[in-house]
Amino acid sequence: MSATENSTNTVSQYSQYLPDDKQLQKNIARRNRQAIIWKYVFLFSIVLAMFSLFMLFFSIIRQAFTYVTIYDQVNPATLSDKPLENLSQQELGDVIENHYGAIRTGRNDIRTLVFNNVLGLSLSDQEKIADRERAKETVTVREVFEDKDKKYPAELADQSVIRLDVVGYAALIEQNFDQEQLYDFVIKNVVQPLIVNSWTLDEYFFSRDKVNQDIADTEARLREDKKDPTIELTEPKFHSWVQWHLITKTIDLSRPEDAGLRTAIIGSLWMITLTILIALPLGVGAAIYLEEYSSGGWLARIIQTNIDNLAGVPSIIYGILGLALFVRALEKITSGDIFGLGVGGNTATGRTILSASLTMGLLILPVIIINAQEAIRAVPDSLRQASYGLGATKWQTVWNHVLPNAMPGILTGTILAISRAFGETAVLVVVGSITRITVDPSGPFSRFTVLPLQIFALITQPQAQFRNVAAAGILLLLTILLSLNAVAVILRSRFSKRAV
Repeated sequence: MSATENSTNTVSQYSQYLPDDKQLQKNIARRNRQAIIWKYVFLFSIVLAMFSLFMLFFSIIRQAFTYVTIYDQVNPATLSDKPLENLSQQELGDVIENHYGAIRTGRNDIRTLVFNNVLGLSLSDQEKIADRERAKETVTVREVFEDKDKKYPAELADQSVIRLDVVGYAALIEQNFDQEQLYDFVIKNVVQPLIVNSWTLDEYFFSRDKVNQDIADTEARLREDKKDPTIELTEPKFHSWVQWHLITKTIDLSRPEDAGLRTAIIGSLWMITLTILIALPLGVGAAIYLEEYSSGGWLARIIQTNIDNLAGVPSIIYGILGLALFVRALEKITSGDIFGLGVGGNTATGRTILSASLTMGLLILPVIIINAQEAIRAVPDSLRQASYGLGATKWQTVWNHVLPNAMPGILTGTILAISRAFGETAVLVVVGSITRITVDPSGPFSRFTVLPLQIFALITQPQAQFRNVAAAGILLLLTILLSLNAVAVILRSRFSKRAV
């Protein structure tokens, strides 16, 4: 019997189970309808996701760029007969000498300004000067200013730099600031402009009646509080909360317009750098062992199961583990005491950047291992066999062929892990991150804060303008995160080209 006859007999045998033409067309139409429905479901999901993302960014941006009104706590017209911007350097110095002491509670504020802005002394240097003064040793203006190559009036040369009056400190500022710097000093520290109202752009342009009413209410409240019926707010003006001082200044919870995030930025970069240095080698090494060297026995299966489960453990559990293990049990190591590198009060607690980085490394380690395993598994076996055929050892094959080809996938997993670690707060709160700290971390054994926690601290402040600062901080956080991801993407691209 020929093949054609066999095929005909088979079709005839099973034809009773096949749908007729009408039923077949109906089935095809139903499947087409289902395909179209699911196509639009997927399309709707994409549109909804993009819309949600757009609304998120829109909400942040509208808070970071606003219109504001400002209340000058000291009327500039009372400081001089001429506009402040037209005053000479000498006249601006006179304004500081005549008015600063009357406005501020004492000389401590202006002394701090001299130490920070004129001399650039660190907190430790300032403490050394205070210790010498407490020990009855006079630290003169000449000694400190000549050491920093700064100018000073001759009559102040032999006086104590820590016991000058307001006029003396004002003279030091006048000697070392130019006209523009003096003007900025007078505006900030004498006039003391304060943002009292802020509106988003849509509120300002589309709800002008509400804006005018807010201004009137604020003016009435200030006139009543200050007992001054002449108080008037400035006209609303555009204000960007994304400013350079976000990077250059430390946190200031008294004036939102002066709040900076420098300490938090440095803390975040220290933490994420150490986390990557800890977790990436361990994660890739573990993946290489499990995929290339493990025999697949019961121990390997137990390890693999635990790695898969640990990837889904809530972050707060890792925080508790880090608190018990790194902060307390290993405090001599994580505080730097064992190396003689303890910083300040860290020696008693171990609540340092190193503790946070080790804890965060444990948090992202399962993610890195799983993604590295998938990347290594995706390398063709033919590449390994070709390497063995040329006489390479197993380690040479892994190092020279498997790992370079798997690196793009490994870096993809690392990007995801970095993104998670950079935005974590629960872990760091438990381990010991501080919400308000003005001292920049100087190493892995320093106390610290991070950007997400600092943003949370800003949002919880009662003054509404701090939410604008938080929005600017979020944009800064996203910029840093995208920059780190961009570096990983560039490295992944280079490894991909090299592998090809």
